[in-house]
Amino acid sequence: MEEVYRRLQKKCDQIGIGFPATEKGFELNYLKELFTPEEAEFFLKMEDGYQTPEEVARSMGEDVKTVTERVVSMAKRGLLFRIHDGDVVKYRTIPVIHGFYEFNPNRLNATIAKNFSKHFITNMGENFHKHEDPVFRVLPINVEVVTNRTVLPIDDALAIIERQDKIAVTDCFCRMVGRLGPSGGCDNPLETCILFNTFAEYYVENGIGRYISKQEAIDIIKQSDELGLVREVSNSEAVEVMCSCCSCCCGVMNATKLFRGIANEVMSNYYCSKTDELCINCGRCAERCPVNAQKLEEGKAIYDRSKCIGCGLCVTTCPVVFIVSSPPIK
Repeated sequence: MEEVYRRLQKKCDQIGIGFPATEKGFELNYLKELFTPEEAEFFLKMEDGYQTPEEVARSMGEDVKTVTERVVSMAKRGLLFRIHDGDVVKYRTIPVIHGFYEFNPNRLNATIAKNFSKHFITNMGENFHKHEDPVFRVLPINVEVVTNRTVLPIDDALAIIERQDKIAVTDCFCRMVGRLGPSGGCDNPLETCILFNTFAEYYVENGIGRYISKQEAIDIIKQSDELGLVREVSNSEAVEVMCSCCSCCCGVMNATKLFRGIANEVMSNYYCSKTDELCINCGRCAERCPVNAQKLEEGKAIYDRSKCIGCGLCVTTCPVVFIVSSPPIK
């Protein structure tokens, strides 16, 4: 039985940001909590890309009825992704992140949280930034904090929301995990993760999210701004997820602080710039910065641009820090 989970781990390591092995097997303990051995074997047999149950059955050489029951069950349990292509339903394998990690809030328990957290610290977290393309990118907190109010269309959160046909919201899985840990997590609101279109459908159909209006989504974003949460979106042309992340619980934020990699340089199209001669060293920027790019050392405010993720949280409380685009927008 152990062997099938090792093969499953190796397949998952080839999807998305990967799912590396650890010496102590935290990743296997995690997979065993989610997949039965039969489900693991089925996942391993599935081909890449979206397929109808009939196509899956044909590729596996199995009975259509049996395969249909399997894909429907696994999609409901957050182990496969499902889309509606007109009247046709299609399924596909998914990565760990964003995938069956976030798709299983109803099954989250202390054991899952512990194994995943240990795996993350051991080496999973490093995967967030070692690739050329980051999994998520950071948006400036709002248009007003950017020099000349010039923001790329892909980075304008309100414009992104306005373009969507279906919007849903779900609880932040990272904060749910944080509340099961020894620290007890934080007091920031849970229902802050916004999903769009096919992701919105999937969450609502699986009973782990609810549909909301565009105005409700905007209200969530504005509240998150006030609370000092970082806006992150899935790094894809068609944005699927928009998160409001805290520096204490968020996996991406913690990976940014703990691990460095080439993706750190491109996880935002913006960075902070500071007028040092006007700084009064009040330290408010350091209080707001989620990644320690702003620090107060011996009474002096120090800014480390190499750590900046361009979120703009410091700008809203400091008149001498501003956001600029990188490279400049013409």
